[in-house]
Amino acid sequence: MIDTPDSKVLARLEGYREEVVDEPIFSGKAYVLEAGPRDAPAVVMVHGVGDNAARDWTDLVTALADRYRILTFDLPGFGRSTKANELYTPVRYVRFIKHLVSQRIEGRFNLIGHSMGGAVSLAYAGSHPEDLDRLALADVAGILHRHAFGEYLLHLGFTGNVPGLDRITKNPFGKILGEAFSATLGQAAEQMAHKYIRPYFRLEPDPSKVFEFARIRKKLLGGDPTKISGLMLVSQNFGQFIAGVKTPPLLIWGADDRIAPLRTGKLLASRIAGSRLEVLEKCGHVSMKDRPKRFLELVEEWLASPPVGEVKEDGIVERKRVEGNAVFDGERGKTITGSFEKLEIRGCKKILLAGVSADLVEIVDSQVVLEDCRIDGREIGLDLARSRVKVTGGSIGADVAIWTEETDLDLAGTSIDGRKAAVRSGLESEVLFSVCPVSSPRNNGFLHGVYRANAMEDI
Repeated sequence: MIDTPDSKVLARLEGYREEVVDEPIFSGKAYVLEAGPRDAPAVVMVHGVGDNAARDWTDLVTALADRYRILTFDLPGFGRSTKANELYTPVRYVRFIKHLVSQRIEGRFNLIGHSMGGAVSLAYAGSHPEDLDRLALADVAGILHRHAFGEYLLHLGFTGNVPGLDRITKNPFGKILGEAFSATLGQAAEQMAHKYIRPYFRLEPDPSKVFEFARIRKKLLGGDPTKISGLMLVSQNFGQFIAGVKTPPLLIWGADDRIAPLRTGKLLASRIAGSRLEVLEKCGHVSMKDRPKRFLELVEEWLASPPVGEVKEDGIVERKRVEGNAVFDGERGKTITGSFEKLEIRGCKKILLAGVSADLVEIVDSQVVLEDCRIDGREIGLDLARSRVKVTGGSIGADVAIWTEETDLDLAGTSIDGRKAAVRSGLESEVLFSVCPVSSPRNNGFLHGVYRANAMEDI
């Protein structure tokens, strides 16, 4: 037994066993804990960032081990596992879990992950859907594009300004990569970045490409597994993983989570058919600690329910037609629901469109959030001018799905079908995509990044 306070509690459980084993993915040692009857349904738990690692699950392990076979572990780079200057990516963590599970569990199992562990569990579910009976994801970090994820970076310790590529891009990763290129290329760094990096990655360089090099990880991140894993997490495009999930997940989220915003939960609920989103009030990022009783109730209910097979969308959305148009002018702090032929919003602030269906939505000189809306237009679906607009989930379709001028547009998990263009602009507009499935003559796949639309180039 590894002598820690939680080990003394866990040692009383049936089937208790903990050990440190060799693992081939990161070529180090990994701490592994098992508990519960060996012939019981298996539950695999994946922790988030932090040196507590698998200790985060102690209360849940203790509550479930009389009925379920538990397998949990300290991910490489955390807790009692080897900490090294390795490339800790979600994909490599998936390989690590697959290796560990294949040696210890026969058949399908239940998978639950929190924070970074939730993102890794999502990646596992999308990569190996045949392995799972059930999937639960809590306070998942890292799914939104890194431009929309500043709070998580602060949580990991990315607080300094690093010179270099910050002149090319406004995001903190440009600053980190600027120093990387300065360290390796000297005075040629900026010219090289402009010539090669910016065109290839559109508006921003991809940090994962640079941090493949151990020397750069050591120089800029001190070889710190927390910073490396966090940086790789928010550099990952999870689009294909989300598309590969066949097990409808239980999504548990703290309403006051500032590290992994509730928007991420809404995105996943919109994109994965059959998802169930449970929002816990008065709860922050560590929902199993902030609301332990309710968290346990949800998990026990989830485990007791019959496994749900793949749920497919039928593509048919029924809605009641509202004849004519609706116009909102100069409104503030209003929530709009319902179905419309044409919906106009002009000079409004803090407007929420919740579950709206429309043929055309026009937004001018306004601040608007759209959540799980369905826009199915003819020539144009969403028409934007001089506005700040945030869209989560839902779908937008038309000949030109989105027309935008001088608008700050942030799209997350929104399905966009542009028969002629996904996004077209008369005047230059910046568009941020987070795991958005896009179909247009120019793009077919998941867009995840910052793009500029202008009169010369559609998206």
